[in-house]
Amino acid sequence: MQLWREHLQRLGGSPSSSHSSEKDVLWKRPLTSRTCSQKQTLQLQQDPQDQALQAARKRAEEMKAEEVLVNQELLRRRRQSPPPEDSQQQHHTSSETKDLLTEISKMNTTLQGVASDVSKIKETTNELKISVKAIQERLEETESRISVVEDATAQLTSDGEKHGKSIDILWKRVEDLENRSRRNNVRLVGLKEGREGGEGLVKYIQGVLADGLGMELDGKLEIERAHRSLIPRPSEDRPPRMVLIRFLRSAAREKVLRAAREKGPLEWEGCKLSFFPDMSRELAEKRKAFNTAKKLLRERGVRYALVYPATLKFSWKGQSKNFHVSSEAEDFIRQQNGNKNEK
Repeated sequence: MQLWREHLQRLGGSPSSSHSSEKDVLWKRPLTSRTCSQKQTLQLQQDPQDQALQAARKRAEEMKAEEVLVNQELLRRRRQSPPPEDSQQQHHTSSETKDLLTEISKMNTTLQGVASDVSKIKETTNELKISVKAIQERLEETESRISVVEDATAQLTSDGEKHGKSIDILWKRVEDLENRSRRNNVRLVGLKEGREGGEGLVKYIQGVLADGLGMELDGKLEIERAHRSLIPRPSEDRPPRMVLIRFLRSAAREKVLRAAREKGPLEWEGCKLSFFPDMSRELAEKRKAFNTAKKLLRERGVRYALVYPATLKFSWKGQSKNFHVSSEAEDFIRQQNGNKNEK
């Protein structure tokens, strides 16, 4: 650029006011256009790759505009300048012109390189746009699938809660039916293996009830069947199998259990016999959980009853109390005892 200015000054001689104003317009115009283009580029382009592409385009346009202006100014000066006075001045002018053309050729080479870079940037930008579009489509598809899975999961969770409640209700019903089917049964523990001999368990148990517990064997104490638990027979050093007795009527079972409680420990032909109600394992655990509460009531001399299926009933200061949860019963008894001690 400096070489062009020097060449224009030689062609024009001493700068006049008109020449000075023309040169000011010539050199100030590209600077103004470049400043405006840079501001527009900064305002309109946000993507870094688009900014680089736009800047390269603007720079190429500015360099082309400068080249055209310089060529026009050279032609105008040549027309206005007088013919050379001698061959030495003409040779000097020709040498400067060649240098200027060489510089212009270099600029053209630079512009071609810039154009090639711009083309590569365009290709890269197009590839990136295609890749981003493909990623966006896959993300949309993924979001759609996730939404479907979330809806299905929510539905399954809701159905699971409903099914859980239904299963809980059904399980309680099954447990109640099982325990009701055992309401006529009594478990006899402690009878040694083979002690009944050849007469059978039913007749042997009738003798225990009549002679051991002192009960009258009328039609109300009719035994439907009796058998030992269905497990392999243990060795002599192991506890004997339990005997399961089923009465024809549930009232007979209650009479036998009441007589066993009143009689206490029963010694019969070298065997320590105990009578227990027959129930499922789950119900037995629920009833067993009330042992601590029953012990606290016995210590305080309070009469109680553990009614079917697992409800503790007792009278406290003239009020009837019912507890279905053992921990609540224990807390109530201890709280009442604490209030009594404070008084």
